Amino acid sequence: MSYEKALTRVVAEVVAPLAAETDRAAAYPRRQLDALAAEGCSPSPCRPSWAVAGWA
Repeated sequence: MSYEKALTRVVAEVVAPLAAETDRAAAYPRRQLDALAAEGCSPSPCRPSWAVAGWA
């Protein structure tokens, strides 16, 4: 599955349905981040090649 398809699926199935409750509770989005990571979608806006030594 392509990155875009995986990202779209996880956002539709996990992130979006949990967004309102996560915001309301001011909770850390652990389940959403775990779901993204499980599909290989990094929650970081940076590409690994851009990482600063020790931050990756």
